Amino acid sequence: MRYIKVLMMLVLLSATHVWAGPHDDALAAYKRGEYATALRLWRPLAEKGDAVAQYNLGTMYDRGLGVTEDIEQAIDWYRRAGEQGDVSAQYHLARIYGEGRRVPKNYQAAAHWYRRAAERGDPDAQYYLGLSYREGRGVPRDIKQAYFWWLIASAKQHGRALQDRDKAEAELTATQRAEVQAQASKWKPKGSKQ
Repeated sequence: MRYIKVLMMLVLLSATHVWAGPHDDALAAYKRGEYATALRLWRPLAEKGDAVAQYNLGTMYDRGLGVTEDIEQAIDWYRRAGEQGDVSAQYHLARIYGEGRRVPKNYQAAAHWYRRAAERGDPDAQYYLGLSYREGRGVPRDIKQAYFWWLIASAKQHGRALQDRDKAEAELTATQRAEVQAQASKWKPKGSKQ
């Protein structure tokens, strides 16, 4: 009986590597700099619709890791992941379009993707969406909306949001500030169960 228990324990321990799966194997390969292996493991998952694998492929094409740098491929994979709600992919798309990294600047697309990530709770996206409203890039200039998003991001101690929030606050009336603060106090990220 003792022999059977020991044997079962060994089988369970040896199987944990198998249970890890292709995601963990790909991530381990990626961390070791074995990008071709990571790509080989993530690609089938990405093609089947796995948002994490899609984001990872986007990153590899964006940075030229194990593949030729290809911004169109990066955008395609980021977009696929972003459409499924992957916040990191949404944020990366926004930065690519907003900065015009290897593509023409597209402030409307940047604001769209910043909004998607901001609504799911990403403080960097919230900051940049506020900046988009402040500067009227891709959205109508609206200091109240800028203030709203900076209030949300500053609740997470986002440094630049804290500074810009205070500047925006000075441009609003007491009534406008109170109105936006009331909206911000009720705000919850999409997908939140709070």
